[in-house]
Amino acid sequence: DTLSALTDKSEEDFWDMTVSYVSLNSLGSLKVNYQGSDYKVNVSRETSTDDDGNDTETVTYKLNGSDLDETTFTTFYNKLINLAAQKRLTDKFESNADPEMTVDFTDVDGNKTTVEYYSYDTNYYAAVTDGKTYLINKMTVKELFQAFETVAGIEENLSLIHI
Repeated sequence: DTLSALTDKSEEDFWDMTVSYVSLNSLGSLKVNYQGSDYKVNVSRETSTDDDGNDTETVTYKLNGSDLDETTFTTFYNKLINLAAQKRLTDKFESNADPEMTVDFTDVDGNKTTVEYYSYDTNYYAAVTDGKTYLINKMTVKELFQAFETVAGIEENLSLIHI
């Protein structure tokens, strides 16, 4: 009985459901296209040595050339790399619409990873990367979008409708 818990599973049951994980420590740059606009985050690392010979690394983030608050960026980035799918599509995914967000990670070694986020249905967003399509809870992706809007300084225009 114990062995059947493993042998009765399909290959898909063992797939990693992490959409994209590039450690912040190895991030070189991040390009984001959100709702048709391009944004680029550059990561700079400087190592300084104090009088006692201790090394300190200072990391700075710039969005389109302007300084970026580290906490604001890392809040967004942690949401981005910790996205976990509820399921993975085994059928080919095709969309007639442009992705709502495309993220291009480049690590310090120059390796690139691209993830595209599409609205899928009332419950899910489809995240497409490296030939795989993941379905992620729509509210989780909306939180990611809101965190990015904070990073990019996008103000949400809210209209109040009076009846």
